[in-house]
Amino acid sequence: MRYRLGEQTNFRAAYSSAIARPNYFSLIPYRIRDDEDVAIGNPNLDPTTANNVDVLFEHYDARIGVVSAGAFYKNISDPIFIFIEDNSLGGETEQPRNGESADILGFELAVQQQLNFLPGALNGLGLYANYTFTDSEGTLPDGRTAALAGQADHAFNIALSYERGGFSGQIGFNFRDSYVDEYGDEEAEDVYVSNRHQVDFSASYDLPTGGTVYAEFLNLTNQPFVLYQGFEERERQREYYRPWGTIGVRINR
Repeated sequence: MRYRLGEQTNFRAAYSSAIARPNYFSLIPYRIRDDEDVAIGNPNLDPTTANNVDVLFEHYDARIGVVSAGAFYKNISDPIFIFIEDNSLGGETEQPRNGESADILGFELAVQQQLNFLPGALNGLGLYANYTFTDSEGTLPDGRTAALAGQADHAFNIALSYERGGFSGQIGFNFRDSYVDEYGDEEAEDVYVSNRHQVDFSASYDLPTGGTVYAEFLNLTNQPFVLYQGFEERERQREYYRPWGTIGVRINR
């Protein structure tokens, strides 16, 4: 449903239902042993279903660009969790299992603006920013309630762009809060992906003779991928991937 509050202002609302079937590999009754650790499949997994409600307010204006604010709610049945528990071999057993239910509630804000009111060459600048807050809770197969796996509480992006005379460039900053990756027997044994921020840059230039020169560079500050168990002080894995990028030429013929 869309309701026009004005020539450049809309209010939108939507309801939807969805189904997500288990991964094929998760349904195979496999058993993989690595010393004391075991991973097993689960052919009894049920598909996950969800009922979703979304509302959105958006305003368009030639001077300020686009401003939007929205809220969302999802009620999920039979969510699939990766569950880990101690086994009789002295290690851990990992298996995907269905939980009872989960709820996700949140809101998001976004603004996009071309700063064409600035003088001279500065009027090629543009700004884009968004922020999402998510609160989630799921009931695990053992009855414990916890935040839903893969759902970070806070996430935001800020990007500054510049377009003028065939040149287009953007530098962006991305932040994602920590979130649960795997569940243990208790909260102190849950495995989390640590929060992470990243800086990326991209640019392109249209050649007068045709074609485009472009460049893209990611993870400029060499941020690590970190896993910890229960508390940030109990770090169990840290990986670095270094900054990397591509430079090339596109020929239009």
